[in-house]
Amino acid sequence: MTWKDITIDKYLQLYAIQKVGDVIDREVQMLSILENVPEKEIEKLKVSEIVELMKKFEFLKTLPSEKPITISFRCGDYRLHPCLLTSEMTAAQFIDFSNVCKEIKSDDLPYRMADIIACMCKVRRVTAAFPFIKYEYNGYQKISKAIHKEMSIADAYPLFVFFCNVLNNLQPAMKNYLEQKVKKEMKAVKKILQEA
Repeated sequence: MTWKDITIDKYLQLYAIQKVGDVIDREVQMLSILENVPEKEIEKLKVSEIVELMKKFEFLKTLPSEKPITISFRCGDYRLHPCLLTSEMTAAQFIDFSNVCKEIKSDDLPYRMADIIACMCKVRRVTAAFPFIKYEYNGYQKISKAIHKEMSIADAYPLFVFFCNVLNNLQPAMKNYLEQKVKKEMKAVKKILQEA
């Protein structure tokens, strides 16, 4: 097994149990998730067997590769094309991306991975009859669910890191824009008050 075999959904289940204090308890839960076996079955194993089984999952101790980002990828019935430049985005995409990012608290960031990726991608439905349908953006919620359930963390991680960096670079620009807008509005209010 590798990161390629771990979906975002499964990764988030693993992420949620990382704060479990007892190592064996955490490994039992991890094995249950990774092997799709009830925890009660894993609990019947000896500690030495659990330790041996966990050796298959040593890759979890390192981050997935930040390999080059693909220009398109398939997720279920959809082919997605990430917009790597904000100039490629539609206004609706930019608004959705901004709104999702405003809602995120630092603890929630991994849980919004699929939303962030979906906001930044244009989509087309994959069909044999119409292979050349153009990519469009029609909101992120439906695509986010498909990404969440089907995209591997190996494919999602490079995109997520890239888009988080985009977010970091956008925040100062958005703050500057908002400060300028507030100053302009304050001048307008002062002018109205002076005329009154």
